[in-house]
Amino acid sequence: MSYTVEWAEPALALLAEIADTRIQRKLLEVAEELATDPDKRGSPLVGDLAGYWSLHWSRYRVIYLIDDEAQKVYVLAGGIRQEGKPRDIYELARRLLRRGLLEPPGE
Repeated sequence: MSYTVEWAEPALALLAEIADTRIQRKLLEVAEELATDPDKRGSPLVGDLAGYWSLHWSRYRVIYLIDDEAQKVYVLAGGIRQEGKPRDIYELARRLLRRGLLEPPGE
């Protein structure tokens, strides 16, 4: 089954904050791989981010939501994993979630 991959505005903004354009391109590339079997390519998240998924590439993460009914994958955040730091992608995702910004486009 093939899915359409869509990037939410906050995810694109976080991607643009990454200074190295090679890393930006690679994250876009690995996110496109989610078009096939997104539930097998990433890991389900727990706790505050339960229901979301994380795809790992190097020290970077792409946080996404799978909508099987619409056959879409929504990329909701992307960035570097820096455990314990304020700019850690999971911490940023929690902040976006608290503000109601970690939602699929159009929601």
